[in-house]
Amino acid sequence: FGITVSGRSARLSGIEDMVGLFINTIPLRISTYSQVETAAVLKQIDDFLREKEAYESTSLVKIKELSQLGPDEKLFDTLVVLENYPLDSRLKREGGPSMVDSYSIFEMTGYDLTVEITFSEDIEATFIYNHEILEKSTLERMARHFTHLLNAVLENPGKEVDEIDMLSEEEKRQILYDFNDTAATTPMEEYIHELFIKQAGRIPDHIAISG
Repeated sequence: FGITVSGRSARLSGIEDMVGLFINTIPLRISTYSQVETAAVLKQIDDFLREKEAYESTSLVKIKELSQLGPDEKLFDTLVVLENYPLDSRLKREGGPSMVDSYSIFEMTGYDLTVEITFSEDIEATFIYNHEILEKSTLERMARHFTHLLNAVLENPGKEVDEIDMLSEEEKRQILYDFNDTAATTPMEEYIHELFIKQAGRIPDHIAISG
């Protein structure tokens, strides 16, 4: 998936005195295994994020040239944005020389899915998606899975990846019982081949078996 970076690396001399937008988007690929504790996975991701600082200014065009992807293939179609500068609380804060009473923002990206995660007093996740690719119900289910996974990791960081279930108890019941409630009632005194012959006699022109 893609991530956004501020581009204001401390390695650049005088960066704090420069005016302008340095934000860049780069891909992040993480490989892990199911028999690894989630705490170790988080540590691995943190290490990756530190290593990527050396490549924050590299353009997506250059990265694409160095990849093994074809000209029509995307580096990623999902973007994750971490917002650790919550401006809304600062803008609405009373007591200063000026304050903002209200504001609105319209956001649009060129990716099928963008997940914005804002850190302030709480953690807030916003899902921006392409309505032509994804349905609202899919995003609502994804949001529930995200919350469920996050809580599971926080409650027990020692669990291995394959031990964490993103499904809620309600979804489990639906998959195990509701979706599988497809059994047909068949007379116990008849054999399978006899039932097959009867069915073929009722609808002889229908396809019996396809492989």
